[in-house]
Amino acid sequence: MDLQIVSSTDVQRNFGKYLNMPGSFVVASDSQPKKVMVDYDEYLRVVKVAEDGVDKEFLRLLKRMWSRNRDIDEEKADELIKEALHAAGRD
Repeated sequence: MDLQIVSSTDVQRNFGKYLNMPGSFVVASDSQPKKVMVDYDEYLRVVKVAEDGVDKEFLRLLKRMWSRNRDIDEEKADELIKEALHAAGRD
């Protein structure tokens, strides 16, 4: 994806122009990319995709954890947690 790069100074001077410009672009300051400006609908789409991906990954890991630990009772789980915390120096 090739994005147009614009200077932060130009954005400051011509904000209305960039606000109404279609698509996305990178705002650079001192020749370094600092921000990306995207249409609001595109932003919402990206956030939803990211959230959905995180939710799916979390559920996948949770199911994996449940399947690995299905035979461990609560007392044994507490014991293992205490051992892990002790080993990590967090007890």
